[in-house]
Amino acid sequence: MSVRGFIWTKNKTKQIALAQRIDKHELLEFRRIAAYVYKKNKRWEQSIRLSKDDKMYKDAIDTAAASRDRKLAEELLGFFVEARDKACFCATLYTCYDLIRPDVAVELAWRNGYVDYVMPYMIQYLRHSHDKLHELDERTKPKKNEAEEDASAAAAAAAMGGMGFMMDHMAAGPLLSTLQQFVVHAATLDKRRIE
Repeated sequence: MSVRGFIWTKNKTKQIALAQRIDKHELLEFRRIAAYVYKKNKRWEQSIRLSKDDKMYKDAIDTAAASRDRKLAEELLGFFVEARDKACFCATLYTCYDLIRPDVAVELAWRNGYVDYVMPYMIQYLRHSHDKLHELDERTKPKKNEAEEDASAAAAAAAMGGMGFMMDHMAAGPLLSTLQQFVVHAATLDKRRIE
């Protein structure tokens, strides 16, 4: 059994106590285990702090994404700007895309010369916004033009021999369909009688 597997056999209180004991350990892997335990117990700030201190930035980014906390993700983004780490800035934007507000990302990039690194995020954001707007537009667009509906209703009424008014005021469904069939059948019988 691995060390991480062994930790999960303990209760939550013992896990946190263990993490607190090993988060200052001299070996990096023990500190990573402590950060992992904090992450699994939803102690996001402690996990991110430990990962940043050890320069385990991928772990910090993954923890920020798992937290679903906008504030933590944006603080981590600011940390990477202060650390002048452009690759981690870009990786945070990608991993925490849905958590980071576009105005925060663009402002940090513009003020610090990271415009090239924010562009993939902005392109993705613009595409996502465009798709949402298009979907919303499609759902709210009128089905047909009212003039076309009135013309088709008048044509249907004329075809039914004046029964259109009655058809317009009846509920839609199987009864309407049956009544339409009856009217068509009756009109056919009337034509045969005349002939």
